[in-house]
Amino acid sequence: MKILIRIIFVGILITAIGWMYGGGLCLNAEMVTADKIIYPTDKAILLKLNITDNKLSLLESKIVAGPGPNYLPGEYKFVAKVFSVDGKILGEYGFGDPRIILGEQGYQGPTWLDNVDFTLIIPYFDNAKTVNIYSDNKLILSADILKEASSK
Repeated sequence: MKILIRIIFVGILITAIGWMYGGGLCLNAEMVTADKIIYPTDKAILLKLNITDNKLSLLESKIVAGPGPNYLPGEYKFVAKVFSVDGKILGEYGFGDPRIILGEQGYQGPTWLDNVDFTLIIPYFDNAKTVNIYSDNKLILSADILKEASSK
């Protein structure tokens, strides 16, 4: 229970920090140029993923109501890049390793899981075609989301 409370607290803290910096941080230089890409705030791309034996697989992808979360800059184990139909990067979002269990001081349980299902939510773009996920700059998953994006 204490682990769940800590995880929820960290999520709230990260969201609050994102709000303090103008409601969102962009990790992609293209999004801050004069021809800035604007994405709707009422939709997001939801990816249900599994990681087992260092292999990432897509379980489900869909467009959901509500804005994508704010992502903070920094070094991350994984990076998700959203590409347009013409191959341009629309957004780039780093996220931590979902296999790592964070516990408070004195926690005696496991600190690593070998098989994890997790959800990744990223901002929606009208012209999104592909979400590529990288680890250590190596492509480990490419998900075609064009059918979901064009059907909404």
